[in-house]
Amino acid sequence: MVTELPFTMAFIWLLLGRRLDREAWTAVGALTVGLAVLLAAADPGDGTRTPHRIEWAIAILVTVGLMALLVSSSRAVRGPRRAVLLAVASGLGFSFTAALMKEATRAISGGAVALLTSWALYAMVAAGLASLLLLQDALRSGTLVAVQPGLNVTDPVASIAYGVGLFGESIRLGGWVVPELLGIGLILYGSIHLARPLRDDDGADAYD
Repeated sequence: MVTELPFTMAFIWLLLGRRLDREAWTAVGALTVGLAVLLAAADPGDGTRTPHRIEWAIAILVTVGLMALLVSSSRAVRGPRRAVLLAVASGLGFSFTAALMKEATRAISGGAVALLTSWALYAMVAAGLASLLLLQDALRSGTLVAVQPGLNVTDPVASIAYGVGLFGESIRLGGWVVPELLGIGLILYGSIHLARPLRDDDGADAYD
């Protein structure tokens, strides 16, 4: 995830002929470093807790509510801002899909019937399809420059939250909160600056 964004930018530059300005590369660097700092400082650990149904119900309500808010907000804007909002919603959906996948795999030990009658299996499929549709909508609204940061940042950050909240995974706190907040700040900085309309070296709009 961390290295995907720089490679994407390099492909846009080399294969599509988009020579992005210094501010765009600075924003990408801030996102990449911020995400790396956040994950290194948090150092998520394994969890052994099995979520109860009420916890899953709360997680579903919160996730669907946040995704609905992001999608509705995207309807009020256009261009890269719309793409960023949809990408964040997609990343949140993909991270929740992974959480549901973890729950669905618990049913495999009970055999095919147990798996096919597991609610998590169908919830996982629905969440994955919804996330894929949101990603396609995001790519129609803007370029990879706008979509990739929101997707690549939201997915692992939300996955940490689901891991801690649902499965009892651990993250480092105390003094480690400072670099974690620094990482989040760099992520926000990069996201804000990548949400603006980018221009190439010739002064043309990179989204044309």
